[in-house]
Amino acid sequence: MLFRSDSYGVHKMGNANEDRVAISLHVYSPAYHECFIFDEDEPTKKKVSISTAYGARYPFMERQIPNCTELAPDSMQSFVCKLDRVFTSSDVDSNQINDVVNALVYSEQQWENYIHFSPDQYTRNLLGFTDHYSAVLACWCPGQQTPIHEHGEPELDRRVWIKVLAGKIGRAHV
Repeated sequence: MLFRSDSYGVHKMGNANEDRVAISLHVYSPAYHECFIFDEDEPTKKKVSISTAYGARYPFMERQIPNCTELAPDSMQSFVCKLDRVFTSSDVDSNQINDVVNALVYSEQQWENYIHFSPDQYTRNLLGFTDHYSAVLACWCPGQQTPIHEHGEPELDRRVWIKVLAGKIGRAHV
């Protein structure tokens, strides 16, 4: 697992394999609404949203937090339930999130409805979202990368926990 904060700055990451897919989980706190991407040939940056309609509401945002013990322990729903219970604010202890992310057991059967690949670019699938965190599953075809980017407002001191669930992910500070 990798932990980083916005102090890391501008970076890019991607599938380090040229012949296999990769899947990575990214947990951001505070919630990740937008980022800035940079053109490698121009000094300008462009603001982009992680959802197709900034401010959109998703059905899972209105849900009641279920009893985690009633869910399959290796399910995506169980993982998001645990995040909901830990992230009562954006000021949560990093060690608590480390424990939740490290304990995650990836099961392709349990997660198959959330894994989507595109030959054109890596995909980001929003798994969970509150005011205090967002959890995103990134699916990478061989060789795919993010553009050079940063995660929004530096004054928020956004933190991110990344766990590679399948394959190999590389990252570079730019």
